[in-house]
Amino acid sequence: MTGNRAEVRMMVRSLMCIALLAILPLPVVAQRTWIVDSANRPGTHFLDIDDAYAAAGVGDTILVRPGRNLAYDLPTEITHAIRIVAPGPTPVPVRRRCPIQDVPAGDIVVLDNMDFATESVNASVPVGRAQGLVILSRMYASPQVFGTAGNAQNSARVVFLRFRNFFPAGPSIVATNSNIWLIDCDIHSAYSSGQAPSYFNGGAYFGGGRAWIIGSRIEGGIDHPNGNTAMDPGIYAVYCDLFITGGSTILGADYSVPTLACPSNPGSTRHWSVRQSSPSPPDPRAAWFVHDPNTTFDNCYIAWGHDLVREFPAVLPGEAIRGQQQSIVAYGATGSIVSVFASFVHGAEPVHLSIGDVWLDPGLVVEIGSAAVGPDRRATLTTTIPPWLQLGDVLVYQAACLSQPSTWEISQPGFAVVRDP
Repeated sequence: MTGNRAEVRMMVRSLMCIALLAILPLPVVAQRTWIVDSANRPGTHFLDIDDAYAAAGVGDTILVRPGRNLAYDLPTEITHAIRIVAPGPTPVPVRRRCPIQDVPAGDIVVLDNMDFATESVNASVPVGRAQGLVILSRMYASPQVFGTAGNAQNSARVVFLRFRNFFPAGPSIVATNSNIWLIDCDIHSAYSSGQAPSYFNGGAYFGGGRAWIIGSRIEGGIDHPNGNTAMDPGIYAVYCDLFITGGSTILGADYSVPTLACPSNPGSTRHWSVRQSSPSPPDPRAAWFVHDPNTTFDNCYIAWGHDLVREFPAVLPGEAIRGQQQSIVAYGATGSIVSVFASFVHGAEPVHLSIGDVWLDPGLVVEIGSAAVGPDRRATLTTTIPPWLQLGDVLVYQAACLSQPSTWEISQPGFAVVRDP
C-alpha cells in the first residue's frame, strides 16, 4: 500500500513538471478588493454591485455583504476577469439579466453565492462567446424566476458548482456548442400554472460540445397542475459528448402511473433519464455517452452514439471555509488507490495528457492525501482550509487514480470558492 501511494505521488509530480513546461508565465497585475454593502457600514466602497463593477479593473474582487436584504443590481454585462462573491453562508439576493460574454482566453470570471428568487424578473447570467473560464458557484433560483439562470453558448469552459435551479418552463440548464461542467448541482424543471408542458427539453439540455456531470442530481419536469404531463427526460443531449460520474442521479419526469417510455423497466413511472439524439456509429459525428456504473438512471435511458459504461475517477470537495475542516470525496476504480491534490485555479487551458487533463497550477500544488477506495468506490479525505486565504480565492482539486495493473487516470476538476463561516 505504501509503495503504491509513493508511486501516485511520483506520478503526479511528473505530471506537474510536464504541465509547468507547457504553461507560459503570465504578467503579475496588482488586484484590488471592493466591498459592496447596501447598508453602507464601515469599509463600504459601493452600495450596489453594478457600480463596483464599473470601477473594478481586470482581475479585481468584489465582496458583497447582505446589506439591507434588498436585491442588488447585477452589472449590465461582464466582459473581463472579475470575482463577485458573497463570502458568508447566506446568499445575497440579486436581480437583472447579466450576460457574461466575450471573456478573453486566460481570464477567470467567478460569481458565488447569489439568489435569483427575490425581486427577480428575467434575472439570469447567460454565458456567451466566453473563451476564458467562467465559474458560477452557489447560485440559487426558484420557480419564481422566469429567466433561464443556467445558459451557455459558444463558450470554452463554464463550470456550474452547487447550482440550484428549479425552472418553471423548460430546462434549468441550457448549453449549446460549449464545454460544461455540472459539479454537485441540483436542478429540475417544474411547471407552474398556465405553462404548457414542454417535450424532450429535459431538466438539462445540451446541444453540441461536451458536458461533464459530476456528483449532481438532474430531474425532468413534474406533472402539470392542469393534469397534463411532460415527456421530459432528465437530460436531453443532441450532438453532445456526455460524461456522468461521481455518484450522480439522472431522472426523467415522474408520472403518477407506469409509462411505456421506459421499455427496460415497464413498471417505472419515469420517462427517460437520458435521451441522446445524434448519429449512430460508425458515423464519425456520433456523440459519446460515457457513464459510471454508480450513476442512478432508474434503468431508463436512450443513447444513440458511442455508449460506454465504465468506472472513472471523480473528486467532490466540500465548501472551503477559512479555518475549518474540509471533507473531500474521491471516486476511483474498484480496488484502486486515489490521491487528491489541490492548487489555486488559473486561467490557462488544461494540459492534455493521455491519462487525463491537468487543471492544477504546477507552480503551487498541495497533496491532500491518499486512500484506498471502499466497496462503494469512494474515499473521503479531510484537510483544513488555511485562515490566511483570501475571500474569493478559488481552489481547484484533482484526484489521481491508480488501479491494477498499473492503470493511471486523472479526474475532472473539482472547485471550491473560499468563504467565511
